[in-house]
Amino acid sequence: LDDAQGTLEFGNEHIVFRASEPGKSRTWRYDELLSMGSTGPFQLRLGALEKAGGEYGEEKNYVFDLKRRMSSEEYDFIWDRMNRKWK
Repeated sequence: LDDAQGTLEFGNEHIVFRASEPGKSRTWRYDELLSMGSTGPFQLRLGALEKAGGEYGEEKNYVFDLKRRMSSEEYDFIWDRMNRKWK
């Protein structure tokens, strides 16, 4: 999101990035996410299909530099929601 500052919120159905700059906020349903990863406790990568003109294109990675350490429980929460293990 091009160095945008904001807040990540993890709900039961969505991940929301609320950017401080207009037009940079995003919302992803967990079933829209293709991948996730991290190179450490202060980084999160989400991979989602990009839509252009109503059609899905290539996977785009969104990398977030976190201001606080992501716990293993938070990471597992996202992973479980993406993979629907909680049903």
